[in-house]
Amino acid sequence: MRRPPCPAGFAARLAARLAAAVAAAGILIAVLAPAASAHATLLFTSPADGSAVPASPAVITLTFNENVSFTGTPVTLAGADGRPLGLGTPRLSQGRSVLSLPVTERLADGVYTVTWQVISADGDLVGSQFRFAVGPAPAALGSTAAAQPSSPGQWPAAVLRWLLFAGLAVALGGLAGRALAAWFRGGARGTLAGTVRCPLPAPWALRGALLGAVASAGLAALDLGGGSVAGGLEHFSVPRLLSGSAGVIIAVEFGSFAAAAALARLRRPGWAVLPLLAVVVAEGLRAHPEDVVPAGGAVLTWAHLLAAALWAGMLLYVVRAALAWRASPASVQGLVKAYARVAAWLFALVVGTGVIEALLLVPLSDLFTTGYGRVLVVKAGLVGVTAVLAVAGRLWLRRRPAAGAGAARVTRIESGTLAAVLAAAAALTTFAAPSLASSGGALPFPPPASGPVVPLGGLAGEVSIYAAASAGQLVLTLSAPEENGAAEPQYGVSVTLAAPGGAATAVPARGCGPGCFVAPARWARGDNLLTIRATATGWTGGTASLDVPWPPAPGAGALRHAVALLQRTPAMTVFERVTSSAASAYFSAHQSPVSGSQFLSVEPYASGVAPLEDLAAEAGGEHLLLLGFPGDSISVALTLDASGRIARETLTDPGHLITRAFAYPDK
Repeated sequence: MRRPPCPAGFAARLAARLAAAVAAAGILIAVLAPAASAHATLLFTSPADGSAVPASPAVITLTFNENVSFTGTPVTLAGADGRPLGLGTPRLSQGRSVLSLPVTERLADGVYTVTWQVISADGDLVGSQFRFAVGPAPAALGSTAAAQPSSPGQWPAAVLRWLLFAGLAVALGGLAGRALAAWFRGGARGTLAGTVRCPLPAPWALRGALLGAVASAGLAALDLGGGSVAGGLEHFSVPRLLSGSAGVIIAVEFGSFAAAAALARLRRPGWAVLPLLAVVVAEGLRAHPEDVVPAGGAVLTWAHLLAAALWAGMLLYVVRAALAWRASPASVQGLVKAYARVAAWLFALVVGTGVIEALLLVPLSDLFTTGYGRVLVVKAGLVGVTAVLAVAGRLWLRRRPAAGAGAARVTRIESGTLAAVLAAAAALTTFAAPSLASSGGALPFPPPASGPVVPLGGLAGEVSIYAAASAGQLVLTLSAPEENGAAEPQYGVSVTLAAPGGAATAVPARGCGPGCFVAPARWARGDNLLTIRATATGWTGGTASLDVPWPPAPGAGALRHAVALLQRTPAMTVFERVTSSAASAYFSAHQSPVSGSQFLSVEPYASGVAPLEDLAAEAGGEHLLLLGFPGDSISVALTLDASGRIARETLTDPGHLITRAFAYPDK
């Protein structure tokens, strides 16, 4: 008997039942099947990746987030020349998650590369490499050859500070020059023909103050941008600017220039003098002589800068007045003669204070061998040329000028050379003074940094180290664990510095407050190795080595990107080790499954902003982001992978050294 055809509805129901059965089977398989294993993640290494150790390590240790295995030779060690070095028999411990290999020969000072390859629990091969340095005189961790020391933003800083000095001279010297011209015109009334009708040019106080304010704003951006004005403007932050003494001084100068501009606009030139003098005071606190002779150095700078600004600014005003009075040659000659008497005293003050500053800041042996010394020689030469022009201009006063001539040509040229003198003075502020290397007197507080600052941290025994490396100097802040009722420890420190490919040299350090030491430093392009031996009474001291990458790049964008990625991470595993003494072992690593937001809630950089943010390139496409929190003596080193995500973290605070590694679900 023939079966009737199946209706369409029956076929549809049959297809739906088959689909449901397939889906249920898939769910059952997914539930019963074991979860796929992620690749093994390297959590910690000893020596640490990118670190510097003061002596040859006895063992190389790699710690993974899961059990691993290997075949053949899982780890090789090579020197900077690529020559393989001897390692002992590899050994797995702690549930096969820690791989250790003894170093069978003493490693000489230098940089070493560890290449590793292991088998993950899922059977896949994983491997990579890391580097570390040994001793106080390694070659560069990077491939960049040694170069002359450099400071990012040095020349933009010199130009901006020149504009600041020029604005101060135009404003303050202009007001003084107008007062001199008014005094001369009043005293000469009725004795010189035509003097009564001689107009007084405007002193340009408003223009000078605005120029100084713009220059101060540029210096603020340069400070925030780590040597880049554009970077500072993009990430401008007043709290960050005010977190350091250099930023505070820049802010005071900007506010003073702005106040002077407002008073000049309101036609209160006499009152505008006060904020302009505040700029002179701020410069005295910032300048090099204050670092060598506290209090006395500031007074020396005040006298030198004030005399130079008045000398240059008054001459500019006198030249302008002479052009306005050129119809009255006798008046021009009389005004120049009055200025000459004042300028003679100002010249003597500039030369006298300049000689004293030179004796304090530059040993004769460094006069032609350092950048500071060479610029100082150029400045002295310009002052000499200006003096010759001034004498020639005074000789002009002995003869009667022709009508309509204005001031003598040499007098006009003299004003130009004074502008060059101010430019040389501005350039000097961007170089480190050589005498900081030989002056042993303690300072009441650390000198302000110039340009970008590289924050670093380490642990020497039980003594925590916070280091701030900036153009020409190194500031160290030492701290020991706190004990109730214990006396404040007495700290001591010795420092050696090795440029890339160079030998280590001792760097003299002197005190700058409790637990604070400052030392001169000439950073070469590449990785500079600091070896620091720190002591503290009542606590175990030790030796720590810090790698200073120079020049640094601005790291604000990288930090914001890394924080944004963490905030979008729903789950990850953080592996953490903590120690309070470099002389003892780490506490056992423990792991915590957390979300990115939970982890950030306890981190100092949770907001995506840090007072100091620097970025340095690492091997294998990774980058090292260095963060500093000077107020708390906290430094954070974040290793970022190729996507900008945090792979490892080393945090140093007073009393602790914390290392963390991050495992993400997609690894």
